Amino acid sequence: MITLEQALRTRWQDDPTLAALLPVNYVWTNWSDVAQVPRAEITAAGEDRVWLTSRAEVAERVRVTVEVWHNSFEKLRSTINRIKELFDRASFDLGDNARILRLTYQRDDMARQGYGLWRGEITFDGLALRPIVA
Repeated sequence: MITLEQALRTRWQDDPTLAALLPVNYVWTNWSDVAQVPRAEITAAGEDRVWLTSRAEVAERVRVTVEVWHNSFEKLRSTINRIKELFDRASFDLGDNARILRLTYQRDDMARQGYGLWRGEITFDGLALRPIVA
């Protein structure tokens, strides 16, 4: 089973528009090189078990945050907008019978961080189904 962050990074890589805006070799999961600009960091957190299903699965709420740093506000805005288009209402497989039923856009924010540096953040909530491992 791959992690949610890895699955999103793969979808990023497979989308020619998003990959042209910010190539996947500048996309990190769980940490990033702060000296690298532009860059993006994908993190998943806040996993809460919601219920057990009749198929020996656990349903969990997940929150995904994508942070993007860029030296161009226009490119940052285009990247954030494309992330929203690509991931909002997305469902996908994580392997080993685990899957994301749906990610839902929650909010985004873009702000100047200093001279020539912009930071954007976009957040999604979702529901994951994962098999119970005994």
